[in-house]
Amino acid sequence: MQAFAGPGWPFVMLRLIQQNRLGLAIVGVLVAAFVLLRSPATRVASMQELDAMLSDGKPKVVEFYSDF
Repeated sequence: MQAFAGPGWPFVMLRLIQQNRLGLAIVGVLVAAFVLLRSPATRVASMQELDAMLSDGKPKVVEFYSDF
């Protein structure tokens, strides 16, 4: 890793970024999509709270998600 030693290391990093800008752009888009499109955490703390919310007589939309 001698290329990163000495006063010229910022130029080496700049060259690496310039050579790999398409790959870095793709990774950036994927990270942004993950952050913007992910589901928020649940607001329901327990099954009893869920049961109370579902039995109040108003229509509800229930979304299930599993990592498995």
